[in-house]
Amino acid sequence: MKTINVLHLYYDLMNMYGENGNMRALTKALEKQELKVVVDFKSLGDKIDFNKYDIIYVGTGTDENYELAKDDLRKYTNELKACIKNKVFILATGNALDLFSELKILNFKVKKIDFRIIGEQIYHYKDINKTVIGFQNRDK
Repeated sequence: MKTINVLHLYYDLMNMYGENGNMRALTKALEKQELKVVVDFKSLGDKIDFNKYDIIYVGTGTDENYELAKDDLRKYTNELKACIKNKVFILATGNALDLFSELKILNFKVKKIDFRIIGEQIYHYKDINKTVIGFQNRDK
């Protein structure tokens, strides 16, 4: 049985909308495909070897926690770029997607607007020739 290693990054900070439920759903979906799933939980100040993960999940956080996560994630920018290019899949909800844009880990821009966004967001990331699909329900 193949093992999928998942990192739930900033599980304690970026957890505004029940992100643990998203992790349980992801785990169940992978297990239904007859995969063994191992989830690690890492946050501020933890040593992280991103190369050992197949999926990195980051949930939505408050503006204050977003800034804390961004400051911590900044030290991993180059390592994350290399991991994504090689194999790691990123799953980010809400404003967590903005982290990867703002820190230039992924090459796209987030445009802030003055009304609520509800729906799928689809981006093509040319550096790794992959499509990024997400869902947003947020304002500004």
